[in-house]
Amino acid sequence: RGHVGIQGERFSDLVASMAAR
Repeated sequence: RGHVGIQGERFSDLVASMAAR
């Protein structure tokens, strides 16, 4: 993957956390 940035990383982590629930 490319360098999206902190916002992209945080958003991805948030989505992963929600999906893990």
